[in-house]
Amino acid sequence: MPRKALQDAPSQDAPGRKKLSKATFDKARRKKLEKELEALWSKVAHKQWGERCAWPGCTNTDLLSPHHFWHQAQGNIAKYSVLNSILLCFGHHIRQVHQRGNTEPVREVLIQKIGHAAFDQLRQDVKGSWTPSIDELERLKSFYEDMLSNPLENPDTPDTYDDLDKLLEETGL
Repeated sequence: MPRKALQDAPSQDAPGRKKLSKATFDKARRKKLEKELEALWSKVAHKQWGERCAWPGCTNTDLLSPHHFWHQAQGNIAKYSVLNSILLCFGHHIRQVHQRGNTEPVREVLIQKIGHAAFDQLRQDVKGSWTPSIDELERLKSFYEDMLSNPLENPDTPDTYDDLDKLLEETGL
């Protein structure tokens, strides 16, 4: 839009222009945060799994995408937990997991990575209901950004999971 047109455009307070309500603003802010969290969750999953397909015996580093072991439709805990992520190549993600329903190798790899106790806890947690506040989403975003900015010497270190547990406790889980 040319500069002159911008100057002539009605301002937010112009008569006839609706002012955004707090509820509308919060809804838009939540939607934006959720989209940002989805992208950050994906980046964290890539980092946690070392940019390599986690399927047993696969060494593929191309066309990788993160997968939620417990379906994200089960709720926000399943959607946002980095413990619920596994990185798979296109062939294993689409063909094995989604088309054939072959999730047993993924389950075994997750248990090997996070341990039986954390896996069992995750199974219980995803059944719970959690509607995060905007502040909780902001804290989760900061947590993901911190995970991405601090290089992990070994992505399998329990400290990462301990930090997530602390954050989830702070947010009421």
